[in-house]
Amino acid sequence: MPETPLLSIGIPTYKRSVHLDVLLRNLLPQLGPEVELLVADNASPDDTQETIERHTAVYPALRCHRHAENIGFNRNYAFLLETMRGQWCCIIGDDEIIPPGYVDRLLYEIRQDTADILLSNFRKYTVNGPHGEPVRILNANLPTTDFLCPEDEELAAYFNQVDNLAGLFSFISNVTFRREEGSAIAIPPDVQNATFPHAYRFLLWLRNGGRLRYLADHVMWTIKGNDGKNFDDLIQRALLDLDGYALLADRLLAARPASASAFMQAVCREVISYVGKNIPMACLQRYLSRPESWRRCMDVLLQHGSLNGPLTMVNRIPSLLWSVAGPAKTATARLIERRYRSWTTPEAVRNSTWLQGAVPSALTTGK
Repeated sequence: MPETPLLSIGIPTYKRSVHLDVLLRNLLPQLGPEVELLVADNASPDDTQETIERHTAVYPALRCHRHAENIGFNRNYAFLLETMRGQWCCIIGDDEIIPPGYVDRLLYEIRQDTADILLSNFRKYTVNGPHGEPVRILNANLPTTDFLCPEDEELAAYFNQVDNLAGLFSFISNVTFRREEGSAIAIPPDVQNATFPHAYRFLLWLRNGGRLRYLADHVMWTIKGNDGKNFDDLIQRALLDLDGYALLADRLLAARPASASAFMQAVCREVISYVGKNIPMACLQRYLSRPESWRRCMDVLLQHGSLNGPLTMVNRIPSLLWSVAGPAKTATARLIERRYRSWTTPEAVRNSTWLQGAVPSALTTGK
């Protein structure tokens, strides 16, 4: 391997040895001498080290650092950025799947030398196989496209194309970027401790003239059900998104009114899509949320746009009616949470014939 690889791939991991094993089995065969792979283990108490050692025996180029104690995700992410040596880098979650050909496409795009940031799409999976269609994070009709947005109107035009928060860099694993330039962008302490510190880096870079290339047909796989939802208050997930991105808009776009407006409208579009895509979903969200959370979420959505039909109808139902239905709320939340989490348990992954194949056949096209 050259002293400065073309691409470094970092994997922060903690207590997910079974998921990590699936990732490494699909990723390692794709790596050549131009690619460095570094796993940063956050002092996992399970058999993560044994899993890594088993793969290192076959692929000696695999490097691993085990922290003496759990230093938290954000510090582990920063450690990888500081330790990796590649000209370009990406940091991938330990429960993702990298389909065949994914790394080769990244190397091809890097060699074109026309971008600073590469942004890929993704698809959800469960232990039973693919879940839904690939997620297009920008406009569904948009092909592979280059963006250069140093002016307010150009940045607003990009935000108007966003159909998923991953287009605003909420998702870490689908972003590949020039390592030294990206690492040099300092993140303020208050943002570092907020919801999307990594998004600050890429949004600032894009705002200041960084070249972004959107790879419409480049798709990785991410597991459904691993997003930390609180089922006793489903709207808390939406508030995390709304508050986290409002902070970024305040820090980065205060002097760019068109961009700031388009940015928050993009956030609200995504929140509305998963909170109230239809009336049953909106009813469930309100039923399993605290009244104060619901009210604040609706106020923010109204501030930056308008509610869709289902949310408008459900929002008009008096709060008292939801309180009357409250006694069964906890049981309902636990039942849904048990089902939702069932896709992510180590036992489910270990027993999945689809995931335990050498390379799941559905992944061979990468789509």
